[in-house]
Amino acid sequence: MASATGAPFLYYWYAGSMPLATTDSTVLLPLAMTADAGWPVMAGRSAMVGEAGRTMGDVVDSVRRVTATIAEIAAASAEQSAGLAQINQSIGQIDGITQQNAALVEEAAAAADRLQRQADRLVALVGQFRSDGIRGARNALQFSAGS
Repeated sequence: MASATGAPFLYYWYAGSMPLATTDSTVLLPLAMTADAGWPVMAGRSAMVGEAGRTMGDVVDSVRRVTATIAEIAAASAEQSAGLAQINQSIGQIDGITQQNAALVEEAAAAADRLQRQADRLVALVGQFRSDGIRGARNALQFSAGS
């Protein structure tokens, strides 16, 4: 096949969405041959290939930056998880101490109640005695201590 100028066409595969192996000649695009050099005119296509190469390089660089950012996020998440685990452990310890304190408060309240009852009983015992001076009070206390 020849072009309008009589130069023969070379065909190359269109690498768009078409399969690489096909018998349909409509997916082949012609390249005009120059009469003097015998090579396809590719100046415009060469620039496009160069631009595509630079774009692919930019895409690769962007993917590397995204990968690095994701790695940083993962590291920060791991640190945050470790921090939360420490906080959780501390809260558990605080809860245990709070429960111990509550038990001690209950024990102290029970001891105070027992002491109050003993004091009331002592007042009642002392009130039963009639003392005739210090000797009577001593006798009353000795009697109370003996029982």
